Amino acid sequence: MLSDYVAFKEDPNWRRDVDIQLIVDVPWFVQFESNNAVLEDKLLIPVNVGGGHWLMAKVGLTLRSIRLYDPVGQPVEYQVHNQQLACLRWFLPSMLNQICFYKKKQKGKTMNPDPFHMVLVPPHNFPEQNTGGNCGALTLALIENTVAKRKKFNWTDKQMPHMRLKMAVEVFSNSIVSV
Repeated sequence: MLSDYVAFKEDPNWRRDVDIQLIVDVPWFVQFESNNAVLEDKLLIPVNVGGGHWLMAKVGLTLRSIRLYDPVGQPVEYQVHNQQLACLRWFLPSMLNQICFYKKKQKGKTMNPDPFHMVLVPPHNFPEQNTGGNCGALTLALIENTVAKRKKFNWTDKQMPHMRLKMAVEVFSNSIVSV
């Protein structure tokens, strides 16, 4: 993963074939919190860890932080998350520098090339996964809840069959109804 970052960093034209606006065009994954639609402060990203587990990453672009919300609720070795998210931690500073994010956002301040800081959020602020296989649905429900700016979670792990059906209907009918 780090080798991919180095390859991007060494190629000054890496963004020639990359649609950076794609980040702004996917409302399920992006939370708009600033007034300027081009210079957003937070990204909400579903992250697959190890090929079989999902969690939410809340990226604070201005604060240069990645907060991980893991529905399993058990301590996972930090190194596992660190390896899976290394590309995001290292790639974002370079990408943000290429689009002059910090110069526009912070009035000409230079960008810090260091990787973003990452922290695992304790699960007492969001529902925990009690049965296997619900992490993806819980992660999407957590993203939906965050985008809708709901303070309380009105669902539990037991309601996941209903949530899965609701999400499938929304996706297949092309209508996300609850946001």
